[in-house]
Amino acid sequence: MVEVNVLLGVRLVEAALSAGVRHFVNAGSALPPEVSPYALSKYQFSEWLRRIAEGTAIRVADVALEAIYGEGQDERHFIPCVIRACLLNVERLPLTAGEQQRDFVYIEDVVEAFVRLVRHYFQAGANASSYTRYPLGSGYASRIRDVASTIHRLTKSRTHLDFGAVPYRSHEAMFSQADLSAWHTIGWRPRYPLEEGLLRTIAWWQKHLPLQGERCAG
Repeated sequence: MVEVNVLLGVRLVEAALSAGVRHFVNAGSALPPEVSPYALSKYQFSEWLRRIAEGTAIRVADVALEAIYGEGQDERHFIPCVIRACLLNVERLPLTAGEQQRDFVYIEDVVEAFVRLVRHYFQAGANASSYTRYPLGSGYASRIRDVASTIHRLTKSRTHLDFGAVPYRSHEAMFSQADLSAWHTIGWRPRYPLEEGLLRTIAWWQKHLPLQGERCAG
């Protein structure tokens, strides 16, 4: 994990500097570093990016991604796992108490945000800040419990959502929400509210429903 998320990234930035690249966009994580080794490695690379940008001519856009969801996502992630279980009407779906609040952002919004960011840096050129962090989400935090219940309602499922059956992971982050101020300055705002994104995602899973899957992460 350190090799891929930290060392490889530093080598890529070094190669970019050697090639005269002026702008570097990173897709990181909004999760606090104490949540998991994955979050820690993403945080560490962001810190290296900040230090490199301060001492070189490269301009860095560091995107801190919140909870992405949408069509085709691996079913081990929270939203597709709940959708799959509800569509299959499994008897019982064990979940945490679901009081964590997460900023869920639809994949189409994420793609549009990156396109807008790249265009902005092309236009800004050398006038761009050396390092800017862009928290990327919808700008709204929703309880895991409420999201699961919304999916249950939209799918008209008979599945029992067993909240509290799964303990929280160690160092669980109970609140995460993107501050979109940096995005507003370059003219980007999300277009898809949560329920619309969920409906589009549910429609995709209705066509591509797997028969088996692992326990949900939420």
